[in-house]
Amino acid sequence: HVAYAVLGLGDTNYDKFCESGKMIDKKLKEWGGTRAMPVACADEATGLEATVEPWVEEVLGKLEAACSASSAAAAGGGGNNEEQ
Repeated sequence: HVAYAVLGLGDTNYDKFCESGKMIDKKLKEWGGTRAMPVACADEATGLEATVEPWVEEVLGKLEAACSASSAAAAGGGGNNEEQ
């Protein structure tokens, strides 16, 4: 079981804004990962800090909660890969 969070860095002046982060998020979800928080896309054009700083503040707590929930579900014989 893998819990994950993705922070994409990009620039809305380009056609494929945060495409790498979105692709990684999609693949991890397809492979059975538990998304701990929605993919975040930070924009260089408007200032990365508005997205990056709150994400950094939240990520460890969200990952811990997702891992705890996943462990509890596994111990109970179930699994939960619902989007958060």
